[in-house]
Amino acid sequence: MKKTIFLLLSVLLMTSCSSLDTRKQTPIYQQYIADNKLEALQKITTFRFHGWRSLNNYFLIVSTSMAKPYLIELNSYCLDLRFANAIVINNSGSILQTKFDSVSAANYPNQKCYIKSIYKVTKNQADEITDLKLNRGENKEQVKSS
Repeated sequence: MKKTIFLLLSVLLMTSCSSLDTRKQTPIYQQYIADNKLEALQKITTFRFHGWRSLNNYFLIVSTSMAKPYLIELNSYCLDLRFANAIVINNSGSILQTKFDSVSAANYPNQKCYIKSIYKVTKNQADEITDLKLNRGENKEQVKSS
């Protein structure tokens, strides 16, 4: 019984620490958005998912088949997004919209992380944003294609 309680407390503590690290990174992306005056979009029309880069459990960069990158901010913590090997984009048709559409880590497809904001960025800005992650001691970004 004591071993079980100790194990549960250990797992809880490790989970809490990892989510605190992610929370600390979120302001660097919000600061980048403000400093570069990135305009929030309500939707991406003719959206066709091509690839993605994980930033943390609140932010990611997706690219379309036209090689256009977008910075996506999620409404809340998205379980395992930071370390996911693949993601699921839950949208209807060829439009990706804030508030209605969501992202899920492939390991947790039932946990829908709704999109709070979409920002169109250039390829250079996408690289700069990814570098913010690397400069904070994070692992290299993951670029995944569907």
